[in-house]
Amino acid sequence: MAKQQPNASLVTKDLITQMYQSSDYGDCYALAMKELSRDNNNTDLYYYATQSLWNPHYRSAAIELAKTWTELHPDNPEAWFRLMRLYKDWAGTLTEENWERFLDPVLRKAMVEKASEGITALDQAAKLVPDDSQVWACYLGFGSEMAFDKPTMQFYFGKMMKLNPYDVEGIRSYSDYLWPQEYGSTEELEAF
Repeated sequence: MAKQQPNASLVTKDLITQMYQSSDYGDCYALAMKELSRDNNNTDLYYYATQSLWNPHYRSAAIELAKTWTELHPDNPEAWFRLMRLYKDWAGTLTEENWERFLDPVLRKAMVEKASEGITALDQAAKLVPDDSQVWACYLGFGSEMAFDKPTMQFYFGKMMKLNPYDVEGIRSYSDYLWPQEYGSTEELEAF
């Protein structure tokens, strides 16, 4: 009996994953882009290509690549989620864990601009998959960072819980939002 050859795409995906995990971002990006020329709607390949650009701080290029994916496949919610996450990560790094940076008007404005772009991408994903709890968990993440009003946050939380009451990302975001030193109160946190 002849030995079966492994699926070339699985071997390539494993190689891309190994390159990324070993911080070989240049080769990871190059191989992911080569594979994208064959399959330009592959979520894993776009993930590794954009992350490889992100880690060495070519954030604008990572976002442009994700935008290209949304232009090529506007009906793919994963493309919109990827673009949204890149904007969300960028917005978060601008003021991350540093209140002085958060209060700096220039950095705060830049953060709001990046977050707004991320919310626009998330809106597109929500149109395509409104019954995906990930949509509502992501809105909660933005709301926690951007101080959305309580009725809006309660609406997002209700939608997410109806779809997936075990969505850790959304629960964590809503819990962070309810902390008394953020936008909630001790009573709201205890009730949660």
